[in-house]
Amino acid sequence: MMSGPDPSPTSTAATPTSTMATTATVTEPVVSATPITDIGTCELIDSRIQRICGVLDTTYNLTRFPHGEFHTQDEAYEKFMSNLPLINTSCSAEILPLMCYHYFPSCSPDQDELKVPCKAICRKAHNNCEPCFLNNTSLNWPDDIDCDMYLVNKNCVSLKDIVEYKDTFVSQSC
Repeated sequence: MMSGPDPSPTSTAATPTSTMATTATVTEPVVSATPITDIGTCELIDSRIQRICGVLDTTYNLTRFPHGEFHTQDEAYEKFMSNLPLINTSCSAEILPLMCYHYFPSCSPDQDELKVPCKAICRKAHNNCEPCFLNNTSLNWPDDIDCDMYLVNKNCVSLKDIVEYKDTFVSQSC
């Protein structure tokens, strides 16, 4: 006599096929156990970055590597931190969202595309921060961020997406 689960196949006709999608919660992110594309899986954003970027959106906690020129979160973290002087100028409400989503694009286990900044966020951040470059020669626009590389599509972080953050943002001069 065998004990344990019955190994025989069972009918799944009455079982809903979308149960996985309905079990995800905002407070406990679902991390895919198998790759959702051939370039990586969603992973929790490193706590060092989460402390900085988590103010943007409490559900922003998953990213994926490799992407772009970055193979690991540590590589992206180093580049992000090299831009901290620019972020700390508070020259634009869009600079932090741009940097966070550029280096740590948002990942969702049910979507293949990463959520990156929209072109409008990049342009607004660049235009608002440009006086800082003129007034302080030690500040430069990040060499790996070209606003033209961003598209305008439905799966990007838009100005509308950061309204709540912008309402708490206090702009400073360079």
